[in-house]
Amino acid sequence: MQLYYQIPTADARPLFLAPVPVGHLKAAGWLVNSRRKALKQMGGLSVSTPNWPWYLPGWHDDIYAIGMIGLNYSQLETAFRHLFTASARMSAFDVDMLFERKKNDARLQRFDQLYNRPDIHELYKDLRAHFATGYKVCADNRNSIMHSSFNGRFVNAAQDRGGIVLAKYSKSGQQILCPVTLEDLRRVADEIHDFSMFGFSLASDTESSLKMAAAGNPSAFVPRPSIDKPPMPQALIWRPLGDRSGDV
Repeated sequence: MQLYYQIPTADARPLFLAPVPVGHLKAAGWLVNSRRKALKQMGGLSVSTPNWPWYLPGWHDDIYAIGMIGLNYSQLETAFRHLFTASARMSAFDVDMLFERKKNDARLQRFDQLYNRPDIHELYKDLRAHFATGYKVCADNRNSIMHSSFNGRFVNAAQDRGGIVLAKYSKSGQQILCPVTLEDLRRVADEIHDFSMFGFSLASDTESSLKMAAAGNPSAFVPRPSIDKPPMPQALIWRPLGDRSGDV
């Protein structure tokens, strides 16, 4: 897998793809100087033109997909809040305070305690466990992407595919990379959307079940058969710089 950095030409086409040796990827000065030159070349462009952003040309669909990941995740968090509120029988205000103070791991741990109560139907437990597992994968994918930086592009000529390389640092301080195609980014966005809709459906069904239970209906807490579990999301794979196992 060959890594490249992009240097836009004056009219943003064609692109000049400059191969960068793996050992020099941390040479930030090289990239800064390249961007300064590009700025001089394209200084007359308006941000309202299709050439924006001039410093990352040719990746508009990828940027759009990353934007959808961010927007869809906000919707997923809202779905989780609604489901948590209904399951905990707490006010929306109290749940909002809890969500603001707790990170996802703590939220999911508390949610696990809620849906594993003995009075909850087993099928309901399965649906909520599925949501919780998928939510964590979606959240991890979103957080990894949003806290990463553009680190060039990759091309796999043998498979006739390519995309962008995202980079971030692990908790141990090691740089890790994730090559993603446009299809990968769109899949992540769609998975987050699917689990948002799943969460909203579960929240609505939970509220209905609680009302039925309060009225003494024996069918309370029996999920509607129309609630389908979406496929489990796929976690993005991040590898240390230089690790060529499972090259894309």
